[in-house]
Amino acid sequence: MPYISIIVPPIPEDHKEKFLAHFPTIAKEMKELPMVLGVSGGQILGEDHAEVKEFKFIHTIAFATLEDQKSFETSEWALSHKAKFEEAAKAAGHSTAAPPHATFEVADFPKDHTPKALTQMSRIAVADEGKLEEVRAAWEAVMAAVGKQTWGGRSVGSEDGKTYGLGFVGWDSFEASFFSFSLHSHF
Repeated sequence: MPYISIIVPPIPEDHKEKFLAHFPTIAKEMKELPMVLGVSGGQILGEDHAEVKEFKFIHTIAFATLEDQKSFETSEWALSHKAKFEEAAKAAGHSTAAPPHATFEVADFPKDHTPKALTQMSRIAVADEGKLEEVRAAWEAVMAAVGKQTWGGRSVGSEDGKTYGLGFVGWDSFEASFFSFSLHSHF
């Protein structure tokens, strides 16, 4: 099964434009690495049922295997970019701590899938790993009720030792997402 690493890099507001201008180059370089299947990223619009007011960015890196993900982490490219990040953060007086990140084992990537304008990513902590399939089925039922297909997986090696389920769903717009859940929450 494939894997996705999700990273939320800390981008100060005064570096937003520079980062956004440079991200396509970073993504292209990562995609050229033999262990990387794909890279995507975008601005976080909402979090924990609230609009995000400050600039936040999320990006994902897809791998065929967990070994590829580990190989990427220790690659010359990743280590040199990590060093550049730490140097720039330190010089600007920002934290040099690793950004929030997680890796998930996911279902095979959907075939013939056209990306939507907005991707909703939902994560849920699952106290009993044996209930993961029930949680997945419940999530799929909720998405089916709003007329959507979903795709996702489960965490591997989380820092806090918990198991997390992850679900993705595509929307044509933020308004369509909000309207769909508002409409269906009245039933």
